[in-house]
Amino acid sequence: MTIKRNDPCACGSGKKYKKCCMNKETVKVVAEQQREHYIAKRKQVIEKLRMYVKETFTVKERFMLEKEFDERSNHAVPKELKASFTELWLLFFNKSSKGRLITAFLEERKDFLTAEEYEMIQKWSTLTPRLVQAIDRKESKVTFKDRLNDDVYTMTLTDEGERSFAPWYGTFSLIEDLNQESIFYGVRMFEGPLNLEEAATYVKERTKQTKETVDTLLVNEFPEILSAFIKGQQSEDSNKMKIVKQFKTQWKVENETELITYLEKQPSIYLENWSEKEKMASFILDWYRYTDSEMSGDVLTTEVKSTLKIQDNIVEVEAFDSDSMNEVKNSLSGLTSVSFMNEGTKEWEIPYHAEMKNMLVQMNPELPKHFSLFAQNNIEAQLDKPYSTEEKRTIKELVRADEIEKVEGWLRQSEYNVYVAQKNKLGQVEVTADYNTLREELNLPMSPFVTGGSKRVTKHERIPTDLEQSEVTDGAEAKNEDKGLNETLEEKTIAPKTVVDLDLELETFKEEKTNGKSDATIRKYSNSVEIFAGLLNAMDVKTWSELTEEKWEALLYSQLKETYSTMSKTQSKDFVSVLRAFVKWQDKKEGTSVIEWVTPLLKEVESMYVKQPAAAR
Repeated sequence: MTIKRNDPCACGSGKKYKKCCMNKETVKVVAEQQREHYIAKRKQVIEKLRMYVKETFTVKERFMLEKEFDERSNHAVPKELKASFTELWLLFFNKSSKGRLITAFLEERKDFLTAEEYEMIQKWSTLTPRLVQAIDRKESKVTFKDRLNDDVYTMTLTDEGERSFAPWYGTFSLIEDLNQESIFYGVRMFEGPLNLEEAATYVKERTKQTKETVDTLLVNEFPEILSAFIKGQQSEDSNKMKIVKQFKTQWKVENETELITYLEKQPSIYLENWSEKEKMASFILDWYRYTDSEMSGDVLTTEVKSTLKIQDNIVEVEAFDSDSMNEVKNSLSGLTSVSFMNEGTKEWEIPYHAEMKNMLVQMNPELPKHFSLFAQNNIEAQLDKPYSTEEKRTIKELVRADEIEKVEGWLRQSEYNVYVAQKNKLGQVEVTADYNTLREELNLPMSPFVTGGSKRVTKHERIPTDLEQSEVTDGAEAKNEDKGLNETLEEKTIAPKTVVDLDLELETFKEEKTNGKSDATIRKYSNSVEIFAGLLNAMDVKTWSELTEEKWEALLYSQLKETYSTMSKTQSKDFVSVLRAFVKWQDKKEGTSVIEWVTPLLKEVESMYVKQPAAAR
């Protein structure tokens, strides 16, 4: 049905369409066109400024300036962004013999600039970098607040901006006005609340020491502030690693019927796959029920202490802690149905604050996967844990001590972390984790970024022991009827806090794919895995969750070209083939869908090396 200009507007305002939504839509379209024109023009002018930088300094001078920026920023800027940040510093903040280059360019080249270009650069020359944090979002509009002077900026998220968005995130960047809104200028990085806090603290302390104004310091110490922002707050053990051990024992089955009868009677065991060929079970802790006003039904979770597999008359037990393993060993040692064969330990390093946690999840498969993450990441349970290794008091104790600023910072960083982890794992965030139920309990203001706002209600509750077996079993049986054994409500996963080193994942993947294969296959996988591991190391990527879409693009375009400027057609095809297989392998393990947007990148990589001149190969 077509609405005519003079018809009543469908929005119900009572105004004519031409004076209501038709006019609003026109204004929106015009604003978007103006924005696109401005961005296109800005790129042209920036290119002129880049040429001016090259003309102003010799190659040796530029090298020394780049070295100075790198040292002053404490080598914090990622390699792929270093050139862009150095260029920004040279143009806007560094003072050469000509003064600030942006001002010198305006003076020297004004006769060669159009009125629009002159006005644009003149406006840029007055800008000061701002440390801003997102404090609200309404659809595509995000409100940022200056951490140092409380100024507020409203920005419209572009598609690129949407990829970077997270609750309470922020940046240290130049900001300019356009059509009664604000837009970021130049290269920038987005980080979480703790990084913003560290940069703000640095500025406040330095202004006291130098007696300079905040704006003067933001310009004069741009590299140092950028370093504080990127590195964030680092505790004494933030760079420490710890050893994680995986214990493994094997037992020979002497009487399978007797063993099965014994296992099926154990109250702490959960039978997962119980077929003739293979039997798998988990020794578990208490079951918890997660309910959420944004979903129908509930999610049941429990932590797995150890796993047990019976296959080919061998019992294999694995656990991440010695107590859990000893518990199973003591239990099996008293049986005549099995006899001990051997035991071993596998170990690797993970970040000091990371946790290895194996979870068992039961949920209706029609429920979106993010509810599984929320159920596993029991935020409420963290309120009774120490705030940090340095601060032994819990969140609740800090609230009672009226240290609200510290608690608010913790809540914001936690909400930011969970959102980023959810986006990395699932590709997008349709429903956010609930922090407002906690905020209400702590009598703190609601978060504007939580789906459902103040009406959101979630709950984690322990299922009473006398109900556990029947409730869990009934749920599993009901689902088995619909989907069969392999698609039951169980979902064995790693909780969101788990960190598994990608080097370990790559090694496991390679072993799995080359076991018993020809020398050619082993060589193909070994070479390709080595290339990928080198790229990850160069970009300091340690875990799967760190590989965002932007990181993949930087890795497969910039880093790959820089490290391997030439590669034979066979090498490139092998690399693409192996990497595609690894991404699919990881997707299956992690429940992600990264392959969807990595595939086009891999096609580009393949064509990039196919198209190179024969001499280059």
